[in-house]
Amino acid sequence: MIDWQTIRTVAKSLVEDLSGVTVRWQDEAEGTVWDNAPIIYLRVSALVGVGIPEEQYKDAVPDDMLVNVAAQKRFTLSLRAESFDQNLADGQHAGAILETLKTRLKRTTTIERLRNIFCIQESLNSSWFNYTNQGRQVSAYTLDLLCATVDNDTEDTAGAGGYIDEVMVQSNSVRNIDGTPTATQVNLDIKP
Repeated sequence: MIDWQTIRTVAKSLVEDLSGVTVRWQDEAEGTVWDNAPIIYLRVSALVGVGIPEEQYKDAVPDDMLVNVAAQKRFTLSLRAESFDQNLADGQHAGAILETLKTRLKRTTTIERLRNIFCIQESLNSSWFNYTNQGRQVSAYTLDLLCATVDNDTEDTAGAGGYIDEVMVQSNSVRNIDGTPTATQVNLDIKP
């Protein structure tokens, strides 16, 4: 299973720390609050499998093995920054906030902070759009981060990780090329 709760908690905390701006998840219901301060909305979308899942064995005892099916997954973490500030030179402008954030996401400390949770593979160009909210012009910029994580699913059904340890092969009868029976019998004992 993908640990979405940890990913969401870490992503929100990271964006808040690096931007200094209030961060909310777009899919969480909250009451509206009128505020002059900029805000960033987060959203996860476009979950895609990458490659072929693989089985990883967790225990050395064949009958009681647990199999962990691990698969790479790619998802998009979308950030939408909004601000009433229309001056791009101001640090409170939505575009400036996202550009600063893009730079800070490339820091080694950021990469280390995300280790074992998810990684940011690529950040796309930010896009601009404006709209009016209650008669006030809102500057809004979006930024998509292409991220990767692992989907782990443990299979603990009896015999899930079982394997063939030894094969004993005995032939019933062996025939010559011309089809006549021969007294030779082939016995094989195959072990890893």
